Amino acid sequence: MRCRIPDASVSIQSVRRDVSDLAAVGAGGLELVPFYYYGNPRNSPTPTNWTKFGFGMKPFQNVFDQTLQAAVDHELLMDFSLGASQGQGSPQLGVESVKAGASFSAPVPGPQELTGSLRSGDGFMHGLTDPDQGELNGVIAAKVLSEHGSNETTAQSRLVYLDEESIVDLTHTVQNETLSWDAPPGSGVWRLFTFWEGHTNQLSCSNGGNGTTPIAQGSYVVDHFSKKGAEIHTKFFEDHVLNNESTRANLKSNGNYAWEDSMELLVVVPWTRGFLERFQYTHGYSLVKYLPLLFNKGNSFTAGSSPYPEEYSYGNYTQSGVSIHNVRFRETLSECSRDYLGYHTAWAHSLGIRYSAQPSYNLPLSFLNEIPSVDAPEGESLGFNDIIDAYRTLSGPAQLAEKSDISSECGAEFKPAYSQTIPELLKSVKKSYAGGLTMMVLHGMGYSGAYANTSWPGYQPFGYQTTDSWNRIQPAWKHLPDIIGYMGRTQHVLKTGIPQVDLAIFDSRSKWEASVIYDSDNLQKRGFTYNFVGPDNLDLPAAHVRQGILAPDGPSYQALIFPHATRINDKVLSKIKEYDESGLPIIFIGTPQYSLPLASSQDKNVSAFDDLIRHRKNIHHIESISQLPHILSKLRLEPRVSFAAPIESIYSVKRVDRGARMEYVWLFNDGNTSSTFVAEFHVDKSLKPFLLNAWNGDITPLGRYQLTNTGVRIPLTLNPDETTIIAFMYSELETAPWVTDVQGAVEEVKYTSGKQLVANLKGPSTIILNNGTSYKFKVTLPGNINLSRWDIEIEDWHGNPKNTASIETLIRSHKFQDQPLRPWKDLSKSQENVSGVGTYTTTFTVPNIPKIRAYLYVGPILNTMRVWVNGNILPNIPADDARTDISAFISRGKENKIKIEVTTTLYNRIRADVDCLLAIGFPLSAMAPTYAKAQRQNYGLLGPVGIDWVIGEILN
Repeated sequence: MRCRIPDASVSIQSVRRDVSDLAAVGAGGLELVPFYYYGNPRNSPTPTNWTKFGFGMKPFQNVFDQTLQAAVDHELLMDFSLGASQGQGSPQLGVESVKAGASFSAPVPGPQELTGSLRSGDGFMHGLTDPDQGELNGVIAAKVLSEHGSNETTAQSRLVYLDEESIVDLTHTVQNETLSWDAPPGSGVWRLFTFWEGHTNQLSCSNGGNGTTPIAQGSYVVDHFSKKGAEIHTKFFEDHVLNNESTRANLKSNGNYAWEDSMELLVVVPWTRGFLERFQYTHGYSLVKYLPLLFNKGNSFTAGSSPYPEEYSYGNYTQSGVSIHNVRFRETLSECSRDYLGYHTAWAHSLGIRYSAQPSYNLPLSFLNEIPSVDAPEGESLGFNDIIDAYRTLSGPAQLAEKSDISSECGAEFKPAYSQTIPELLKSVKKSYAGGLTMMVLHGMGYSGAYANTSWPGYQPFGYQTTDSWNRIQPAWKHLPDIIGYMGRTQHVLKTGIPQVDLAIFDSRSKWEASVIYDSDNLQKRGFTYNFVGPDNLDLPAAHVRQGILAPDGPSYQALIFPHATRINDKVLSKIKEYDESGLPIIFIGTPQYSLPLASSQDKNVSAFDDLIRHRKNIHHIESISQLPHILSKLRLEPRVSFAAPIESIYSVKRVDRGARMEYVWLFNDGNTSSTFVAEFHVDKSLKPFLLNAWNGDITPLGRYQLTNTGVRIPLTLNPDETTIIAFMYSELETAPWVTDVQGAVEEVKYTSGKQLVANLKGPSTIILNNGTSYKFKVTLPGNINLSRWDIEIEDWHGNPKNTASIETLIRSHKFQDQPLRPWKDLSKSQENVSGVGTYTTTFTVPNIPKIRAYLYVGPILNTMRVWVNGNILPNIPADDARTDISAFISRGKENKIKIEVTTTLYNRIRADVDCLLAIGFPLSAMAPTYAKAQRQNYGLLGPVGIDWVIGEILN
């Protein structure tokens, strides 16, 4: 859980209670994030005295120490954020127009005024209101070829085309920042460019403007592209937070990760001191001539807006429309970023902990190349838009770098707080797992204690604009152990052994964005798994080939695929040659783009490149992605988990523990309908298949499967959003039979906890065992039961409207007898705005028929649910419309009692009371007007709920 505290004025008792609550629900740890009103970007009056309770002050150190001690006391791990926000230094640009043939003799033009969003921060960050003019770094002049007007509607800058051949470097003619220069004669206009290198002076956290000491005045961003910036960052923590022996001792025992969020910082162009020299050393030429190309929207924060009214274009461009010099700028910037990340990693190791970060994205970096620099690379469901390909760009490099914790800041959405349901959260979790991620950091847990000028339901980060705060204030908190247990068991499997991924797809983009990269489902339908690797990932120690397999001690890719227009440089070309000679199948889709060294002979190099990729034994070419399945089949490359018929909604993740002789496959139905399919698992046939129930921890042998030439074939059914885990392991049950084939109305074949092989039958059936034994059964059943009438008790959770200073939850009870299943708002007018917990009870009679067994179905699960039959709690129901075997809990020939408990979000109650709730002194109706615009959520048990009868026949 990402645990956000508002500032250091919080109650230590409440913080310790929050940590205790986390331990009670089964969380593995917490991540302490000092929120400080997101750095107070509007420089508003602070809710408490931040010159006393500010970030890094003595009270903050106490909160840090006490939270860490609570983690030690409750045997939890603790990560901690390295700051309230973050940022870096930046260069700037000056421009002047000079007519052809005219003379310029004056001080060189200084930096231009920045565009509005850079100055304002758009209320999201502190704007660049006081940047340095900095030092003059270069002066050039270029002739203008043409200009294209700006578009105020789309905030598009004016595009100016420059004549590359005309560019002259005037840097060394400048004296005392004064230039004398005569523009060449002729027609037209020249642009005179000056380049200034200085700090942005951006605040990451304002303490309200009343501080008298540097630390009391707030936090400034640091350079995120140098070791020096990282050194400033870490030294602050050493001096002001981790400066006593007990803290460091606790950190060694229960500290986990020092952590940084994604780079949310404003720059004109990402930069660092000495960048020009480093670029020339790496690429062999000066960047000064090409600096105007860097000042564009694509190099800004989230590619949001251009820093100046003009953008410039000239020279060679990639097929994706990016200047080759901009690409090389980004490559050097990536090297600088890795210096920063690597310094933090080494520093964390010196403390006996590790370093985690959301590297690179939001700024013009590859992302994939930077991932290996940290111990635990992290993405986020919000920034990745839950696109599985985006998650694969994180997991691919991380797996090659042998990272175990590949995490996601999971659950944030831009919609009103307390409106997110647990099924929505789990959907995001499962998509992350499907993309190869192995650890979820839930966003998040808000501080549950009292806070300044804040009424019930208590402190909520992000101004109630994002989801969600999972703590004791949520009705679902009482059921959270079920959810956390499911996630914990799943992640245990997903971090066991090593991953196995069928295909590696090369991603040469110089700037990452969350998008679908492989735009076809033709691999997915056949069961192929794949992820993405970047250019520098191929230099990792694990990225070698043995027996035709790439990374044989890790993901074990069967082929490396280069999409159309992939950009390839000399380093990658060398790897292609090495891999080809080692027998790895390499497939080019369409035409790649060769990135030539600047000083090389184009004809000679292109010819050598074409010869290399066209005339090699293991290099293959196809025209489009539609041909990829065919070439894979031709090369006899098969998915490790395949399907008898094409199916696009089923994702698989495979792990192999070679030392323990165990293999695991996690399966997920990402579709909107139930899917019944036959999966073939290419595994060691001496291993036996078992079903691992991530909801309750049960491990049972599979009762129905077939052995094939290459492994095991298993029929499966998964409801929408349902997952399952199949484990293949050594078993002493060598003589235990299993079913190989069925005909007729066979509902399910499974082993019970008592090691009985049971077939649950709905009608006449034939069953064949692996030893050839055949059974025929005649079955007659009574009709199913629809449980349509219920007694209902609803707990109405709400605040105290007479005391806005109180965050206590008040509960009043509403009871309804003999009711049909319908939303709470339809039970009574009084229930329209109720949020809380509902308990439903009813009875049913089990027919007095020998061998009768029963399945319960409950319809959609709107938030969370627990079910009891005759006082026995059932395993958690995994998905909407899933059927649960309740045979072990029913009494034949008697009346049986069923109780179902459901929880809701707090959304309906907050929506109704929005006018009388306060958040840090602001009326919630003003802070979060979205509540008034949205509809009520449906709450309750909606059904249909019923019992399906079956006859259970024991086969062993």
